[in-house]
Parts: sequence; C-alpha cells; structure tokens
Amino acid sequence: MLATIDDYVICDVRWYLDSRSGRDAYLVGHLPEAVFVDLEEHLTSEPSPGAGRHPLPTESDFAASMGSLGIGPEDPVIAYDDAGGMAAGRLVWMLRILGRPAA
Repeated sequence: MLATIDDYVICDVRWYLDSRSGRDAYLVGHLPEAVFVDLEEHLTSEPSPGAGRHPLPTESDFAASMGSLGIGPEDPVIAYDDAGGMAAGRLVWMLRILGRPAA
C-alpha cells in the first residue's frame, strides 16, 4: 500500500540566524497539519562555553522533546524550512541517528 501524507508527521523547522522568528513565520502560514519544531527549544541543549551555540541535546531530552510535540519513536517525519534546509536537515539527521524514519 502506498503511503499518503496523512501517514507522516510534517514538521516546520523554520529558524533564522538574524532576528526573524521561525515561530512567527509558522503562525503566518504553514503546511496543513504541520507542527512547529523550534531549533533552540527542541533541537539543542543549553549553550555553554566550548559547546557552541546549539549543542545537541541528550538522547533522552530529544526523545522527550519530540514526544511533547506528539512525535513518537515510530512516526515517520517530513521536515521543511525556508532557509536552505539547515534547520530541517538538523531534525532529519538527529532522527536518523536514532534510527527513526525521517526525510
């Protein structure tokens, strides 16, 4: 059976290096049923000297963060952004590292 878009969790992962807000962009418009994934809230741990601006969260923190968005371990994810794919690519990479389905 072919999958349909309803078989996926669509994630809007817009984030900008300048002062624009990805969440504001999401609120202005997003793909139907998309959930907003905030790079700094959901895909990083606390910044610290030597760890960089967006250090990776622990596996358990990341799993909890995804769970808070309604994304379970077996849920296939499609991620998008509008800035060249950096933020969406980070989510896909993090999910794939844990063996989760993502594109």
